[in-house]
Amino acid sequence: MQRFFKKKPHSIARFFIKRTTKQIYAGLWRNITLLSIYERLKIAFEASAFFTMPLDFSKKDDFFLLQTLDETEGNSLLKSSLTDPLKQEILLPGSSKFYGQLAILSPDEKRILAAIDPNGSEMLHLCLLDTLPRVKETEDLQRRTFTEIEPHRILWFSWSPDGKNILYTGSHEKNYHVSRIANDVKAKPEVVLDDIHGVLWSEWGHPNFAFVQGASPGGMQEGLLTVFNPTSAEVLSEISTLISFWFLQKWNPAKPLVPLLQPSGDFGKLSLYNAESGEKFHNLMERLHNAFGAQTEKSSFNDQ
Repeated sequence: MQRFFKKKPHSIARFFIKRTTKQIYAGLWRNITLLSIYERLKIAFEASAFFTMPLDFSKKDDFFLLQTLDETEGNSLLKSSLTDPLKQEILLPGSSKFYGQLAILSPDEKRILAAIDPNGSEMLHLCLLDTLPRVKETEDLQRRTFTEIEPHRILWFSWSPDGKNILYTGSHEKNYHVSRIANDVKAKPEVVLDDIHGVLWSEWGHPNFAFVQGASPGGMQEGLLTVFNPTSAEVLSEISTLISFWFLQKWNPAKPLVPLLQPSGDFGKLSLYNAESGEKFHNLMERLHNAFGAQTEKSSFNDQ
């Protein structure tokens, strides 16, 4: 005790500040571990800049990709922990001109595909990042950029299931395209589809199946989902859908099934398309209601 009070006043103050900080953080951490995923995400967003948006979630590890917008620098790409939402790493700083909303993890989650807009003209470049080190220098970012892809309006992109290729959609003036490129920044792209209208997004969900959601040739009043083979470019089916902005469909991860919102009445009809068999299942909501409704009535009867 005597030895403690022989310390200089500023040393004593530093000791108490350090100890108090540890206690506060320990208490905060105990509280955080009790929070739901939703509450942790909320803390992660509030700990970032004034605008945040989650972009992709790890299926194997404890992190997700987060976009933040800073008033001075612009969009940044962050890697944030799910268990400790105060733990965040900057992968692409605002100075890199990261183009918001366009960043996804590779299937093995070792790399990130992202778009940047270095000139602020929406003529985008695609780049490959690692999930660990931060991009610090302009030269480092240039080294990670696909050299053979001409800068243009890139609208969407996705990985092949094995992570060896990338499918991306874009437009040159009024001409839309879907292209494929190998997972190599020096690879050359190949156009898969080019006679399509008003493309919004695409997804390569299974080895032999991909889709692109666009508009019908008559305009944006009606959507058109084109299912095709991303390797051979064979178009397998074209299906009318509701206005493309209303419904963001995704492949079933286990089977080549994709949901559709087709024109019917005021709100459309939810269907399911099997790309392998070409079969469409209609009135999904009615079927689900009948199936779960029957189970609910049965369980209610048993409870009585």
